[in-house]
Parts: sequence; C-alpha cells; structure tokens
Amino acid sequence: MKLGIVGSSYSVGRHYNYNTQQANLALPFETWFEGIDVINSACAGKGTELYLNKIVYLKQRHNIDTLLLEVVNNRSMLNFHTEMEMYEIIREQKNIQNIVNDVYKDNASMLKYKRFLQQNINYEKFGTKSEFEAWRRFQEVLAREYIAMEFWALCDIRQAIDLCCMLGIKVVAWAHHWYMEEITAWKSVIKDAVYVKFPGYPNAFKYYVAKYGEDETLCDDCHFNDKTNKEMVEDFIIPALNTVQN
Repeated sequence: MKLGIVGSSYSVGRHYNYNTQQANLALPFETWFEGIDVINSACAGKGTELYLNKIVYLKQRHNIDTLLLEVVNNRSMLNFHTEMEMYEIIREQKNIQNIVNDVYKDNASMLKYKRFLQQNINYEKFGTKSEFEAWRRFQEVLAREYIAMEFWALCDIRQAIDLCCMLGIKVVAWAHHWYMEEITAWKSVIKDAVYVKFPGYPNAFKYYVAKYGEDETLCDDCHFNDKTNKEMVEDFIIPALNTVQN
C-alpha cells in the first residue's frame, strides 16, 4: 500500500506548543502507520479547499493507491491575506508546475502562503493594533459560519472522491471533529469511500473524550495526544485500510 493523507492539523500531528514555541506536542500522525508507505500531505489550518491539489500531487509524484481523507470543513474563508505581493509570482514564473509545487510545499504549514488567523503576525501591516484586533474578530466570525464552510466541504469531498475513482485511488475517510454524517446529503457524498464510524458517536473526538475524558485524550485544547492517535489508528483506521486492500 502507498498511502496518501489529506486533512487538517488533526492529521498532521506536531502541534504547536506555545510554552516551548515548537511543534512538539505530538508525534507526526504518520508515525502510527507502521509498515505502510505514507506520504502525509495534511496541512494545519487548512481544509478541503486543498484536497484536489493534494490528490493530483500525490498521484503524479508518489503514485499513491490509497487515500486517507479527513472529513473537515472548507477553510478558505479563514485565510484572507494581507501580503498580496506574494501572489505576483504569476507575472514572473513561466512554468505553472513550479508554482503548484511551491503551493504544495508551503501548504504543509510553512513559508510564504501564511495562515494569518492561526499564526502570530505583525499587526503593523494593518496600521494599528486595534485595527488588527477588529480584523481578527471578523475572521473569527467567518470561522463560526459553519453552514457555508460545510456546504463547500461537501462539494470538495465529493469531487475529491470522484477524482480518486478516476485515478484508481481507494479512499478511506474519517472525522475528528465535524458532524458531517448528520447532514442529509452526507451518504451521497461518501458513498464511494469507506467511512470510519466511531460507535455511538459522530466523530473521533466525541468518542474518545467520552471514553477517557479530555485530560487523558488531548495534548492541548482540541488535538489528540500520542496515546489516542495510536489507539485510533490501530483500532479503527488500519482495519478500514485493510478492507479496501482485500
């Protein structure tokens, strides 16, 4: 099996520790897929808006045969930028593939294509600190408009699965935090993928917090610790991956 992973920070691991200012709160998510060739393309702070880009890259560059798709929302509205000059590369770079590769690498949580809502930035770009705080509050309001983000997420996930079907990639999907299966159209979205169910709960977060409590489950306010990730991968995700290989 050659496994590609797409998702958000829940599929990345290495969560940011504000005390040490390092990404050391959890091991990389792919740590727990022992014996499987894994290419992890998940991106902290991003959502389904990147999935088509990631799948094309994973197939072209790594020829994956299986995709682990985290069910999240579309987060494109959380990533308004203020440094517009970074996009002027399209006037200079002659080969679009170089730009695509650059976007792929940067969206692995680094460099030019910044996630201003999630990362500390220089408020002076906004003029004053109060103006920056007003902008950040506006971004957070957008973040709470779940219905729009879920609308686009359903479209994104359906197209991602369709693309995988065309490319001969088998899809296993799972949800850490979202309640997509409660949406009427969900079954039609996920019908061509294996969807991991957490018995009695709509997602992994609810399942493990109910089982162990937050203190035993999380490494911060929302991300799983290593023990939980290991158990989830071994008990739920690996068995689902095995079903698509048989």
